Amino acid sequence: MIAGVALAAGIACAPPQVAHDVFLSWLSAKYSERVVAEGIAGKGKAIIEITVSKAGTWTVVVTDSDGCSGIIASGMAWTVVPEAPGDAT
Repeated sequence: MIAGVALAAGIACAPPQVAHDVFLSWLSAKYSERVVAEGIAGKGKAIIEITVSKAGTWTVVVTDSDGCSGIIASGMAWTVVPEAPGDAT
């Protein structure tokens, strides 16, 4: 697990959260996941990111304003749904 490495990044996060850069590095090294989408939540107090691997693993990550990240959900068989004609916003 990655708990305990948050201090190495200079950010003190309460377990099970860790520093954002450490968390994304861990997802990349362990699952080959990279960020494919992100958005702002909680009236600007958090960032939600979706990471995905070519093998289909995925993770939804939340990062608070202090830079501490944690997993909201994760799974397998991620699929990109093609946009239907006329659905563009």
